[in-house]
Amino acid sequence: MKKHLYIFGLLMSMFTFTSCNSDYDDWADPQTNAQEDAVTIPGYTATSAGNINLNNEGATVKVAALSTASLPEGSTIENNRVKLTPTGDDVKDALPKTFDLTLDCLADSTELQAFVENAFGKRPVARTFKAHVYSNVNYKGDDVYVDAGEFDINITPAAPNIEPAYYYYGELDKKQKYAFKNSDVDPYDDPIYHCVIPASTAGWHWFKIGPASAYDGEGNMVKEKTCLCPVKENDTATEGRFTIGKNSWHLTQEDGAPMYDLAFNVLTNEYKFTPVQDEAIFDTNPQLYFTSSNNVGEWMPLVPVHSDATMSWIITYLHEGEEFKFAPQASADNAFGATAQINDLANMNPSTSNGYIKAGNAGWYLLQVINDGTNKTVNILTPKVYLFGNTSPAGWSDKPEGLFTIPTSEDGVFVSPAFIASDEIRMCVKLDGVDWWKTEFVIKADGQLDYRAGGDDQARVKVKQAQKCFINFTYSYGYYQ
Repeated sequence: MKKHLYIFGLLMSMFTFTSCNSDYDDWADPQTNAQEDAVTIPGYTATSAGNINLNNEGATVKVAALSTASLPEGSTIENNRVKLTPTGDDVKDALPKTFDLTLDCLADSTELQAFVENAFGKRPVARTFKAHVYSNVNYKGDDVYVDAGEFDINITPAAPNIEPAYYYYGELDKKQKYAFKNSDVDPYDDPIYHCVIPASTAGWHWFKIGPASAYDGEGNMVKEKTCLCPVKENDTATEGRFTIGKNSWHLTQEDGAPMYDLAFNVLTNEYKFTPVQDEAIFDTNPQLYFTSSNNVGEWMPLVPVHSDATMSWIITYLHEGEEFKFAPQASADNAFGATAQINDLANMNPSTSNGYIKAGNAGWYLLQVINDGTNKTVNILTPKVYLFGNTSPAGWSDKPEGLFTIPTSEDGVFVSPAFIASDEIRMCVKLDGVDWWKTEFVIKADGQLDYRAGGDDQARVKVKQAQKCFINFTYSYGYYQ
């Protein structure tokens, strides 16, 4: 393409133009923008075509309007382009990008969408860009690269509305007992929601997914037609795409799984329901078991610490006033709680009652129990779970950047930092004076927690860079996403 080497001759010739507007004096004195290798022509400017909402646009969207009246008669615009630069404090990637425009200054909506998402994320709010428009103007076979100026423009990326919360609505519960959770980050960055529910006592049960706006202040479903549901009534498929309406899923339970992980992606409308086995895997038999007043008759195994026949641990959620104790087997024989030395290092504010330890403050706790047969110690700790090794931003250390986040609710999940590499995952809890590998565990491909305990290394699991690990200690279940 011929460039502004021809500009001087072109501009000088403009003095001879004939037009209803005879004032072309300013064309003889163009201003050069060396950075863009372009000239400015007085009167030839670009202005914003208005705010852009990509939710409402088609394949193309108008970005600018050009004032062409000042162009000499016989000249033509061959093409346009716009350089967009993200601005504002919430920019994730401030690098500008140039887009081709049609003669009417239309841009490709798909390309704009990808650029806005990269610069700011997917949340559908207006984002401000500096727009600089350039044109190639042809006169008598010569091309002039023209700077049409800049303006601010607001662009809103296309994305569906995401509700502040979603709930299971169906045979097992019709209020808001079972809540769906993502990774506690912006749902437009992580649109996948999970909810683990117990299996029905029947061979199947019906349900749909209720957005927060579908419930009244008492937790009653009042807008059932706005629920997420299958595309056909009584659908038994465990994966596919969902829609909005009154249809219900029929979740069959032929595999006998005690629980199901219900997952859906609010941006792609995809769903998947996975059976969950709630029993963790131990490479050696547990030495101690845990029970509480909220789970009468249930004894949960503690995880043995490798190379230590006296020490075990468990991560659990305790309610205010919940009473708990331990035993060397899954029964009340030789159980202990109140008689142990209790060290509160996590602000539980425990007391004792009827032989039990009683939680003063609700929350997630790591209970470290030492039992040598005579002396018994219960250390109440903050549940620090670490990502270790080549996938961890902390490397092979227990630095804070390797910590999982701790959920605030009983049905919440622990979330790891993003993996910095595609490699074998290593995880552990950290106990003072105990090497990290002695409390190591992994999540298998089927979601089960596999503890090393007193055994050998577990089968290694490879994960992908930028994924995270999500752990539900309530159900001994996790996944990588």
